[in-house]
Amino acid sequence: MTVLADDAMQGRETGTPGFDRAAEYVADQFRGLRLQGINGGNLQQITIRRTRVDERGSALTVTALGQRRTLAYANDFVTYGMRGAASVSAEGPLMFVGDGVSVPQHGVDAYRGLDVAGKIVVALPGGPPSFSPSERSFYADATHKVANAAAHGAAALLLVDAPQIPWDLRVRAARQLGVSEAMPTRDRESVIPLVYLQRETAEGILGSLDRPTLQAGLLVGSVQLMLRQVSHEVSSANVVARLPGSDPRRVGEHIVLMAHLDHVGVGEPISGDAVYNGAVDNASGVAALLTMAKAFLSLPRRPARSLVFLATTGEEQGLIGAEYFVRRSDLVPGEIVAALNVDGTSVTPFEHLDVRGGSNSSLGATSQAAGRQLSVAIRLEPLGVGGSDHSPFLLAGIPVLWVGASLPSEWMRTHYHTPQDDMRQALDLEAAARYTRFMFLTTYLAADASARPTWNAGEFFGKKRAR
Repeated sequence: MTVLADDAMQGRETGTPGFDRAAEYVADQFRGLRLQGINGGNLQQITIRRTRVDERGSALTVTALGQRRTLAYANDFVTYGMRGAASVSAEGPLMFVGDGVSVPQHGVDAYRGLDVAGKIVVALPGGPPSFSPSERSFYADATHKVANAAAHGAAALLLVDAPQIPWDLRVRAARQLGVSEAMPTRDRESVIPLVYLQRETAEGILGSLDRPTLQAGLLVGSVQLMLRQVSHEVSSANVVARLPGSDPRRVGEHIVLMAHLDHVGVGEPISGDAVYNGAVDNASGVAALLTMAKAFLSLPRRPARSLVFLATTGEEQGLIGAEYFVRRSDLVPGEIVAALNVDGTSVTPFEHLDVRGGSNSSLGATSQAAGRQLSVAIRLEPLGVGGSDHSPFLLAGIPVLWVGASLPSEWMRTHYHTPQDDMRQALDLEAAARYTRFMFLTTYLAADASARPTWNAGEFFGKKRAR
């Protein structure tokens, strides 16, 4: 953790020499443990196109409620950008489309009877409360909403930001991360701009967001949007290693244990420090990954199933490395049957661990068994799309866990994606060790069980694998 969070790594931003140094360090650790590589080596190289918004060349003007307003970037609206375009403009009527979710087979369609062709649509966050947590996370995800808007012919989507996300964190993330995609790109549906609106700004356009008269199909005004972007290509690598299982009948079944290696690099100085070291996010996770790899090798008998240790690139830029790994999972000699994600170990004292994904699959019972053996209290929770590297595995129908203790809101405000997330902050390493022991035992039990992990009956994401 100390090595990866050192200033010499320059914040480990994807596509920079600092990240490359960190990746080579992790690869050297895997080689020193004599773990196998994947497809002939430990580095899975990826060409990535990164795109950022030129704020000074971007503008959003809205005419609504009898007023014409030129909105201020970062104060009123923000965007991560749009893949595959140098600049884009959209102009036309602004139509409200409710939550922007369409699932006709469930009798839900915010676009039913609406003609949004060529229009800019504005939608609220969230999804239908009648949906299961898994379904709601999938259909409420911004990626799905913008694809749905494009499929209905809209020219752009303005999405009111979720109330639980502090606006300053949204702006910070958009500025730091932009959008990225692995090259060559895959065929995909048409892409349109996605712009986030600050909630008070949205109320200035729509009126009260809770008023009964705010119905889908309401024409609320008109919009002029201009986005200018700059793009460049970089090369970066996932770091991968494999430990074959001990049972010839199950050696082809793989459990992936992963942690993202990248952070956000060098940025705007805060208190005189411009290196965003990412000690907790996520040098701590990679340190736990390496510790667990060593522990598995020290066992008198390897678990029955094979293990893949994966340190990903591009998590901060949109889960690029994890998505690429899942896309090229054919390089793994067998099948991936589960994935466990370490995104930030618990470095503060905790009373319990949140086992996200534990209520979706049999991995919940596995984690409960580990908790009992180690006297670690856990809470099983559902896990949905977005937020970390588990997401591409989930969308591929692979059972996943993402385990952690919630970080204090004050830490999120003062340390998350800032230079203050370094080794000088208060770190409870015994708490991190408890967390790592729990993750190790959960992984071991899943890898050595007679039955492979299975989805709970009727689980939404399990149906994706069945297809």
